[in-house]
Amino acid sequence: MYIRTRAQALIIDNGQVLLAKHHDLTIDEIYWCMPGGGVEAGETPEQAAIRELKEETNLDIRIIGKIGELELPGVTQGYAKGVTFLAEIIGGDMQLGHDPEQVHWLDKFLQDVQWRPIDGELFERIQSILRLGTERIPYLSPFVLLSSFSKVGL
Repeated sequence: MYIRTRAQALIIDNGQVLLAKHHDLTIDEIYWCMPGGGVEAGETPEQAAIRELKEETNLDIRIIGKIGELELPGVTQGYAKGVTFLAEIIGGDMQLGHDPEQVHWLDKFLQDVQWRPIDGELFERIQSILRLGTERIPYLSPFVLLSSFSKVGL
């Protein structure tokens, strides 16, 4: 069985949020989420978030603080827990990176990285993430911010 913790970073600048576009081939879904990924053995969630942001976006970040953790009961494969951090960019030039474990895949999981304006449905979902410790607005996943089911275009 393959169960991991996902570490991700919420980065907001000038009314926009940094998002990564993923194509999950296992469920054939395309969605936008906060950049991040699996915590590796011997790594803290903070270290994983910093490493994943560098791999996916080529940006260097500083963790400002932990927003919250969310466990997903009943998950038997994939990410059973998510840790979300608030972060800021301290260096690097944004460009589409890669997942090192998928470098030879023809269909890439990581499709794009870009700044998206915070409005409408995306605003509501970010509010939900920011309230992880107290309350949560239910939606598709704590990791997905925009999906093909959203009214907001991909």
